[in-house]
Amino acid sequence: MIADGVINDLTNVDNLISINKKVNIEIGFTNNMNRYTEYSILWFPLGIYVIISPSISHSTSDVTISLQLKDKMCLLNGECGGTIPASVTLDNYDDVDEEGNDIIVRPTIYQIIQ
Repeated sequence: MIADGVINDLTNVDNLISINKKVNIEIGFTNNMNRYTEYSILWFPLGIYVIISPSISHSTSDVTISLQLKDKMCLLNGECGGTIPASVTLDNYDDVDEEGNDIIVRPTIYQIIQ
């Protein structure tokens, strides 16, 4: 990675190391066997992880990128996704139209998920 002005913005969802991005970690060994000679390195998957706490520090001589990762299971048990602390109605909300009348708006499923 190159630490430039784009990678420094950890709140940008398009950033490679922003929060809740998934990382696939693999370990590679130099191929010293007579098999699989077309591969100079044999890669073995170690799992998929979610970035939960990225940070970048700068000094005069270098830039350090630090990532805290959690196993992908955190997306299923609520650790990463968070929870809603009280009962909430998501299928409608109150709004005011152009004439000043109170109306009930029913959002689409896509809008609710966003």
